[in-house]
Amino acid sequence: TDYEYHDIVKKSIEGYYQKTESPSLAFLSKFKYLCGDYDNSRTYNSLVKYFDMVVARDEEIVIYCGVPSSITLKIVKGICSTKINKYYNVTFLVEKPFGNSFKEFCEYTEVLKTYISIDHVRFIDHYLAKSAITEIKQVDINKIQKVEITIYETEGVDHRLAYFDNVGLINDMFQGHILSILSKILGKNTSKLEMNDKVSSEIGQYRGYKGDLNIETYFKLRLKCEEVVIHINCGKKMGSNIKEIVLTDKNENEKSYSLLSKQNEYYTLFKNKHNNDYFLLDEDYKLYWNITEQIKNDL
Repeated sequence: TDYEYHDIVKKSIEGYYQKTESPSLAFLSKFKYLCGDYDNSRTYNSLVKYFDMVVARDEEIVIYCGVPSSITLKIVKGICSTKINKYYNVTFLVEKPFGNSFKEFCEYTEVLKTYISIDHVRFIDHYLAKSAITEIKQVDINKIQKVEITIYETEGVDHRLAYFDNVGLINDMFQGHILSILSKILGKNTSKLEMNDKVSSEIGQYRGYKGDLNIETYFKLRLKCEEVVIHINCGKKMGSNIKEIVLTDKNENEKSYSLLSKQNEYYTLFKNKHNNDYFLLDEDYKLYWNITEQIKNDL
């Protein structure tokens, strides 16, 4: 029901309010709960009827798809089958990963294009909305000799086994987020990223993982981009939470950047939904998959 949904919304944003405050009824009333099946056309017809009641024609409608790729395709197909994009300016925000390989991404993107122009699809990487990324974009890569990115989390992934067994940490974090960070540091040179030290690079899995024993929950990569040395350390269920970037210049001076955000990342993304700095184009995505698959082949 709407009431139950409003309670979920209220609890999800409690941390952003003072203890003496709470979301107003007027604010909560903006949230509407519609229940339906992804494969049922009535679901999307009901959604469009609701839009017709609350949104003026030709206004923008932003549809966020934070679901598996196969479900995203069903949602885009279902919504576009109503011809909604003829009456409204529709933008789909698609959460990564979209597909689980370069081949899948290309196939899924071609399917999307049969429903709507790719210009109306924005691929999300919430790491691009982290406060540190704005600071890093100001760095002169010609003065940097080493980049070290460490993302350790004490939490495991047992509550996400179905997802994680299909994806693994390299696809989830390296392709999904770390390459986005590196692209802001390396710029156009990102395409020159390659393995530097295969012997020191490694993958592993934390003890007690309940899923596929061949799926990595930890990786260490020793890469390079021309003269810049790049160390990547990433793992789940580690001894401590560390999320930082350390840049070392050619004079051996180090500067660290925390990957903890000063404000909600999705607030930043939605607010800047037309700013390419916060989203990935399909060309970026293809590049990241190519690099990821090459690195995995070299391990």
